[in-house]
Amino acid sequence: MIKLKPLPEEGLTLANSVDVFHDWLGFSNDNGLEQPEFLLPALERPIELTEFSFLSRSATMGADAVREQIRRLEPWEYTLNLNGVSTRELDDLTRPEWRFHRYRVDLINKSLVRMFGERFSDFDILDIACHCGLFSLDLATRGAHRVHGIDLRQENIQQARFLQQLYGVENCDFLVGDAEHLPDRDYDIILNLGLLYHVTFPMQLLQRCYDHCRVCCVVDTNVYNSPFAGYYLVTGKDISSSCEGKSHAEFLPTYRGLVLAMKAVGFEHIYELMGSDQTEQDIQSFSTFNRRVLIGFKQLPENFEQEIVK
Repeated sequence: MIKLKPLPEEGLTLANSVDVFHDWLGFSNDNGLEQPEFLLPALERPIELTEFSFLSRSATMGADAVREQIRRLEPWEYTLNLNGVSTRELDDLTRPEWRFHRYRVDLINKSLVRMFGERFSDFDILDIACHCGLFSLDLATRGAHRVHGIDLRQENIQQARFLQQLYGVENCDFLVGDAEHLPDRDYDIILNLGLLYHVTFPMQLLQRCYDHCRVCCVVDTNVYNSPFAGYYLVTGKDISSSCEGKSHAEFLPTYRGLVLAMKAVGFEHIYELMGSDQTEQDIQSFSTFNRRVLIGFKQLPENFEQEIVK
């Protein structure tokens, strides 16, 4: 008989909830309860570690001015080389982060461009929780009509506007905004990247994404592969970090919970984006399928399954 590890003598508290949660995850893994599932049709193609496309543009500032701005806007969560000046040193600690985000931008952004072809140049895109705007600026540089990035934190938006100015990306704008209150207008594509596991209102957020997208919504999120459709409550989050949400507690979805939630809000056509060599790439949580990228469509582009694998 499989037995769970008993709770501490004091029971379940906010102070010990993280430890209890990690005990449960360890138990689940040890007993084969966290095996990845694949419940959706997959759009697979080889993924490269692609640099953000806007970084190939000529910078509008010299190295000394860039260095001054980087210092003024510290701390930086992303490792970027800006006209020869790095926001953070690329070493053994930051290299996994560098690889992780270059994998993501190829998997998500390049796939969207390939999927829609010439139509992409007509699209207005909303990037929710855009942080310092990397994915927004990348899509704008790849030819989107316009990209709108919103983020909860003023310091993230300041970094995004600096990068926009530094590389002269005009078809992009950034505003401080809360995911609970999306702009009252529609967009062709909505990006929900690295956000869903930082909120306490996942269903409402997904419903707003469905209501305000004309074509599709991309959801890139950490998941647990537990065999039930639900959300784990995680407490004790450090909301002083620019990568966290605004609550000390948040809901982290299971894979099944994510799939069913997207269906429940109205997405009838849902596909999973993944690398054809994903397990061999050894990119943090992508390799273990604890990071999933789903794209829910209101309108399916013609022949898109054939186009994306080219």
